[in-house]
Amino acid sequence: MNNNLSVESFVQTYLEEIGTKPQARFVSESLLREQVTGLADTMANGIPLFARLNLTIDHSSLLSFAKELESFLFLNSCENVHSTISCLSSPQNSSNPISYFAQRVLKGDGSYISTLSKTHNIPLDILAFFGVYLVRPIRQQVRKILETEHAFSQWRLGYCPVCGLWPRMSRIEPEYGRRFLWCIGCNGEWQFPRLSCPFCFEKSQDKLGYLIVEDWSNYRIYTCDNCHRYLKTRDERQPARIKADNFDIEYLSTSTLDKAATQEKYIMDFVVSSAFDMKDNESARAYKERALS
Repeated sequence: MNNNLSVESFVQTYLEEIGTKPQARFVSESLLREQVTGLADTMANGIPLFARLNLTIDHSSLLSFAKELESFLFLNSCENVHSTISCLSSPQNSSNPISYFAQRVLKGDGSYISTLSKTHNIPLDILAFFGVYLVRPIRQQVRKILETEHAFSQWRLGYCPVCGLWPRMSRIEPEYGRRFLWCIGCNGEWQFPRLSCPFCFEKSQDKLGYLIVEDWSNYRIYTCDNCHRYLKTRDERQPARIKADNFDIEYLSTSTLDKAATQEKYIMDFVVSSAFDMKDNESARAYKERALS
């Protein structure tokens, strides 16, 4: 992302203006609520809602929103990116390419996004950024329904119960020291044990640790030597802690912490990819067995 418009300015404008406009509603509220209520048991089985939802997206509303997002993001923030929307046509769904793209993002199909990036020579981080914020209103709509109907309080897995994405950040609250994970997909939070790795459920303290970066003392980078992943964490117990307005700005403006983690050979999964490809496959079952042991 480039310099004519700061990350903070983009996200703040998106959250306050673009993503909250009436046209940023692409799915019937009543039909969506009916589906979410009918899929309540998926949470008990550790299955994220978007693995089971059958969405009918209003193509014209989504396309209008996509054009506004593209114009705001690309024309003001990025150089040498030409009409990304026009590049999204695909043999699978050439009539509604933006809807097909949105559905692939909602399903956590990171390989599809990577292929698009290579095919059309669009920087992967820009295409992923566009995809995440294009479907954020849909994911957020589902999260709000879920929070109304079924609290997140019983969810104890490391991936988001709504989106199936791995967390991008976490926070440690000051009063009781509890840890909450944050999902960039739906902007949701859920509690998770501090002494376990959310990505592999490693509990051995010999393999769990954290990094602190100079001049970033309000943050910890939690690391796991079993799966070699890391998680940036806001430590709200620090007396000098100044709370950010939202996690989006904090996540995007703490790239220094990402660099520190990668220098130590820790990794983070692709932001668009879901955990376990949204399927109840062998890896997912093994993960849930560890979580319940």
